[in-house]
Amino acid sequence: MKKSTLLKSIKNCVQACENLATMCSHSADFKMCKDCLSRAIDCADSGMILIMKLAEDDDQLHRNLVKQYISYCKTCAAVCSKYHNVIAEKAFHECNASIKACEQYVSEHVHCNQYAFIPNSPAFLVGEKLVSF
Repeated sequence: MKKSTLLKSIKNCVQACENLATMCSHSADFKMCKDCLSRAIDCADSGMILIMKLAEDDDQLHRNLVKQYISYCKTCAAVCSKYHNVIAEKAFHECNASIKACEQYVSEHVHCNQYAFIPNSPAFLVGEKLVSF
């Protein structure tokens, strides 16, 4: 998956969560506002941070930020999906699409710090001819 595709899915999710937060802040439904508002803001904020970090560092994956973003998206989708509202449903679908994109990108991304340097083992450790010192 291309990074631009990932960034676009995160941007769509951020926009949907921002719209949800705006709708919650103007809603007369206190329970919905209490449940969804903070979750939508957390998801949008973590998405914006992730977009900035991924855009500025071409060679870094920022796994911890991706995990945090996915966690906030899952929470937002789970809490806000029970409210049958067009904006809440859009946020739910955008969060799920972004989660799938993040998971696919992480699984396909090969990064140099995933490999550890293993020095050549001395011959006596690998079962070859025993060398006495």
